[in-house]
Amino acid sequence: MKAALLFPVCLGCLASEGQAQDIITNNGASIFVSGGAVLTVKGGFVNSSVSGAAVPSVENNGTIQVSENWQLNSPALYTGTGTLELNGTGAQQISGTAVHNLQVNNSAGATHLDYLTVTGNLTFTNGSLTAAAGKSIVLEGSITENNDRLYEGELTKVMPVSPATTSQHFGNIGVTFQNPDGGDWGQVTISRITGALGAIVSPNNPDVQGIERHWDIETQFTPADKTIDLTLSWLTSENNGLAFPENLAQVWKSEDKGATWLPVGGMVPINLSMYGNLQSVTVQTGSSAMWTVSNVPVPLPVTWLSFEGKATAAGIQLSWSTASEINSSSFIVQRAVNAKDFSDLGEVAAAGTSALLQRYGFMDNTAAAGQGIFYYRLRQVDLDGNFEYSKVVAVERKGKSAAMKISVFPNPFIVHGLGLTVDFDRSGMAAGFRLYDLQGKTLYSSQTEVKDGRVILGELPELAEGLYLLEVIAEGTTQVFKLRKE
Repeated sequence: MKAALLFPVCLGCLASEGQAQDIITNNGASIFVSGGAVLTVKGGFVNSSVSGAAVPSVENNGTIQVSENWQLNSPALYTGTGTLELNGTGAQQISGTAVHNLQVNNSAGATHLDYLTVTGNLTFTNGSLTAAAGKSIVLEGSITENNDRLYEGELTKVMPVSPATTSQHFGNIGVTFQNPDGGDWGQVTISRITGALGAIVSPNNPDVQGIERHWDIETQFTPADKTIDLTLSWLTSENNGLAFPENLAQVWKSEDKGATWLPVGGMVPINLSMYGNLQSVTVQTGSSAMWTVSNVPVPLPVTWLSFEGKATAAGIQLSWSTASEINSSSFIVQRAVNAKDFSDLGEVAAAGTSALLQRYGFMDNTAAAGQGIFYYRLRQVDLDGNFEYSKVVAVERKGKSAAMKISVFPNPFIVHGLGLTVDFDRSGMAAGFRLYDLQGKTLYSSQTEVKDGRVILGELPELAEGLYLLEVIAEGTTQVFKLRKE
């Protein structure tokens, strides 16, 4: 026999226009559901305060079943050690910042709209729970999932790993620490991201992705000369279409919050649970990092680590490095003086296929001193002819150069037709322009390459009649011209 439900004050039911079920609105009552009791709500449940009334509260030590939306608006209170069960037939929503046990039993699924702390357990009988954009869950208990009955979003779990800890499972979120060295890792914070945002996508090839799950693991301490055996687990429904030949997977980690990913060792065997729904791999590590799993040794054609340029007496020295490469043929070095019109300078052979750190260099000795800022990028070419670009780096090679002759016409000008023309006695360098009034307010600025010794400033703003100043910067020198607008 079920225990009794206790309602210290009356609870009203208000019909919701356009809905088949009623909505129970608690705007000042204190509701108590005793242990073992079940409160079934054939509709929605709104807990919202009204000015001048008592703060609504729900203490649930049994089970509350809701078939539509659960809404808890601050400062309404929800306490107790019971279970909130979402058991509707259409998609449901839950709002509020805390719940003890949360059970999803709805094939249509549910969405949580707020940052939510689950102080007990999160279980799935039917359907999935999805985080609204930008929201997440803090889990203090454990989670029970299965294929197509799971949580999609960011889930955070914090647990200690002390020297006395031999094994820590972190509430079944897919991470296990085995601590054979007895390391003191302190409080370990794990954020698990699943669903569409869980798959790490190659920045060079959007068709190359990992599983639909990754983890961000941060330890409070990093004990010297200690490692842990890290087991990462994921559901077969999260394979993201990947096949795992010979039942092998590649583990990846990022120590810079996802900017670059490095392979951890070679391919490792996948362990399959007795029910065939959960896969796992195990590696050793001794540092905090982000982690994911893929099905190929090198899922990214080229994983860039760095690309830098430095001005020297001989020219501009370029250097770059990669963490991994697959079928990489060469790097074409390109240069521009305006950050957009690039031309080839030279070619450097690539490593081909590698999971090791590779370093490269190229000297541009044609970049003359005093010619301003030069822009460089790399065109990485694969063996099959496909290519991609690196980021762009800017390097200024300072130095003395012969005085440059610059002239500006017409003066006076009227800002019609071609606008202002700036003539130079040389070409092939970058030039910057700034038009400002006598109070120093900038009215127009641009930077472009000087071709054929001339630049036309044809997009000047509407200006009142009067005096203006045009600053021209090229080859490390600055010249200012006084102009009159008529």
